[in-house]
Amino acid sequence: MLIKRLEVKGFKSLKDVVWEPGPLTILIGPNGSGKTNILKVLECLNFSAQRTLEEYTHANGGIYSILWDGSVNTTSILLTFPTAHNNSKNILYGISLKQSNDLYNYFISNEYLFIVGNKKESDCYINRENPNTAYIFQDNNHNKKEHLLPSPQESTLSQKFIRCDFIDEVRKILENISIHYCIETSSGNKIRQPLTARYQKTLHRDGQNLVNVLHTLYSENRDFENDINTAMRAAFGDDFDRLVFPPAADQLVQLRIRWKSLRREQSMADLSDGTIRFLFLMTVLCNPEPAPLIAIDEPETGLHPSMFPIIAEYAAEASKRTQVIFSTHSPQFLDAFSDFDVTTTVTSWQDGETRIKNLDGNALKEWLTHYSLGTLFLSGDLEALA
Repeated sequence: MLIKRLEVKGFKSLKDVVWEPGPLTILIGPNGSGKTNILKVLECLNFSAQRTLEEYTHANGGIYSILWDGSVNTTSILLTFPTAHNNSKNILYGISLKQSNDLYNYFISNEYLFIVGNKKESDCYINRENPNTAYIFQDNNHNKKEHLLPSPQESTLSQKFIRCDFIDEVRKILENISIHYCIETSSGNKIRQPLTARYQKTLHRDGQNLVNVLHTLYSENRDFENDINTAMRAAFGDDFDRLVFPPAADQLVQLRIRWKSLRREQSMADLSDGTIRFLFLMTVLCNPEPAPLIAIDEPETGLHPSMFPIIAEYAAEASKRTQVIFSTHSPQFLDAFSDFDVTTTVTSWQDGETRIKNLDGNALKEWLTHYSLGTLFLSGDLEALA
C-alpha cells in the first residue's frame, strides 16, 4: 500500500487537510500541533475495516470529541492509493460519520469505493448514501445489488457477508495497517514477562506480544535474525552476542540477551526501557512480511540519539517494501534522515486548527548543503520551505 493522498475534514484538529505522504515520511511539529491526529485518522480507518468503528469512537469519548472544535456535525475521510497491479489506476475509499441527535453517537452518512483511471473512467464497488443500506457493484458498474446493513455505525467495507473479491482486498489492506504509539515498558509490565508461547508474526498495537513475535521471526527467518543482530551491534557494540528464548515454565517462553562479557544472560526484566523500545522498532521495521503501512508516533521516546541513524537506515530499507510514517517533535531524530529520500511534513497550529505542509524538494536540497533538517526545524526555516 502507498497512500498517495489523504483528505480529511472535521476530524479532531484537522478542519480541512490534504496530505500527500511518500514511501518514507516524517511528520514533525511542536507538541499540540496535531500531527498525531493524522495517525488517528489512519487508526480510524483501521478500526472501521475491522468492524470496530463504534468501539473506536467510544474509546475516543464519542463522536463529539472527534468532530473538529464541536463546530461541525460530520467528519469525512477520503483515501487514495494505487491498485496492486496497475499504478495508472487508483483506489478511492471515502467514509463520512455524522453526529446523531445526542453528543455521543453517530451514523455513517456516506461511504464509497471506486477504482479511477487516468482517463477519469471509474468503476464503482460501494455506494452508500444512507445509514442502513448500500449498493454493491460486482462488475464495472453493472450487476448492482442493494444490501441491508446490520449496523448504521459500521462500515460497508467491514461486512464480510458481502461477496466481492475487490472489496475483500481493500478491507484486508486497511485492517492490517500497523499503527503504534509509545509502548509501555515500565517495571512489571507484560512486555517484560514470559509469555504463553504462540506463533505470531505481527506485533499488537501496544507491542505487548514482542517476545512472541521476536521468537517466531528470529527462530525461523535467517535474514531477520541477521538484521536484528546487526542492528543490536550497531547500537550496543560488539559485546552483543545474540537473542535467546529459553522456556520459562510450562508453555511459557522468555527473551534473554546474551552478552559476550557476561556469564549470565540478561532477561527482559533487566533491560532498560530504551533497549526494549529499540528492539520493538527493529522488529517492526525488519519484519519480512511487513504491514501494508507502518505508522509510529514519537519513535524517539526513551532512546539515546546515537540510535537514530540506525533507525533511519532500517526505516529507509523498510520503505522499499511498505510505506513508513513517523510522527516526531525531535530535531535530532529528523536529522538522522538527512541522507535519505524522505518526505518531510511540517505541522503547525494556526487559528484553532492543524495546518500541514510538505517541504519543497528543490529548495530543501539547496538548504541541506549548508544545514541539517533539525537545524532548519529549530530555526523556523523548515516551515518556510513548505
